[in-house]
Amino acid sequence: MINKKLIGLFSILLSLLMIGCSGDKATIKGTLCDLKNETLLLEQLAGNQRLFVDSVKVSADGSFSVKYLFESKDEPVLLNLRHKEDYITLLVEAGEKVDVESIINLSRNYSVSGSKGSEQLKMLSKSLILTSNTIDSLYGSYNKSTSYVEKESIIKQIKQTYINHKRANIDFVLNNSNSIAAMVALYQRMPNGINVFGDKNDILYFRKVNEALLEKYPNSRYVQAMGRDIKEQENRSSLDNLIRKSVLNSDNHWLPEIDLNDIYGREHKLSDLKGKVVLLNFWSYTLPNYSVLNAEMRDVYEQAKDKGFEIYQVCLDDDKATWIGVVLSQSLPWISVLDPKGAGSIAAKNYNISTMPANFLIDRDGNIVGKNIWGADLVNKINEITE
Repeated sequence: MINKKLIGLFSILLSLLMIGCSGDKATIKGTLCDLKNETLLLEQLAGNQRLFVDSVKVSADGSFSVKYLFESKDEPVLLNLRHKEDYITLLVEAGEKVDVESIINLSRNYSVSGSKGSEQLKMLSKSLILTSNTIDSLYGSYNKSTSYVEKESIIKQIKQTYINHKRANIDFVLNNSNSIAAMVALYQRMPNGINVFGDKNDILYFRKVNEALLEKYPNSRYVQAMGRDIKEQENRSSLDNLIRKSVLNSDNHWLPEIDLNDIYGREHKLSDLKGKVVLLNFWSYTLPNYSVLNAEMRDVYEQAKDKGFEIYQVCLDDDKATWIGVVLSQSLPWISVLDPKGAGSIAAKNYNISTMPANFLIDRDGNIVGKNIWGADLVNKINEITE
């Protein structure tokens, strides 16, 4: 005869085992009305890589369900739910049952529940989309305007929109520093490629979040990768300081030299501009707003060219013919040269260019006195050092 107490004990142990197993996985399900009978991919984010996890076909009524099995239930994972080139990013913890709903346009019009981290990422994504739409609208107004005063006002609005978005992200980071979502906020980029947290002083936020996450998730691959990136940022900062101090060391060296050709094949050396106030600008004609940026610089150039001011503009693209066409169509009045090696060029490495556009304001003695300043701030700084 079987002992009923043993049966009861076995049942309890089995239940505990089942609970433990369910805690090592997460379920992602929901309804995607515009993706009926389509295939979704589930990917895990690992550094710059997307690792395939699973695929699932959306049913005829739009519903789907897919599971993720955790290697370690002690830390969350970043997952992409992808349909072709459209995707949403989820921050999922073991045991969560994540519900995703979308009527149309997966990445821009979805709701998520059952996962605090995923809800935070949705909030960050929504904020970025609203900011991007506002800036796109302002750029449209800028391109249509023929009034200098109005254009200057629009540039200020664009700048303030960036500032407001960054302030919101700073508040989020400080209030959620022990969440992987804070790390995502720190690495957020605008559609034009500009990092939301791209100033050298932003390293403080990176350190704060990394320290909080190390305490909570000491073995997380995301946290460890962030630590390595902070080291690289600190090294880049050290390089910036070396460049800043690289005043004339010999008759042949001023700042790190750039020696490239313009559209007519004429050679231009950066060192030939010693004694002038120089804006060294790195750009690409692939930037979605390059025409606006050049128009803004033209306004600056016209105001300051008679004060011993010059622009040395380096294009980091590999299509010479397209670059020549852009320079001619925009009638760029300053020194415009091409480095066909792009972001891998020696000039880009010497000046530590990681994102574009980028600029350095150089005074008459070869000191870098400003970095990545634009619009009215740039004009004010030029006026300050040319008076």
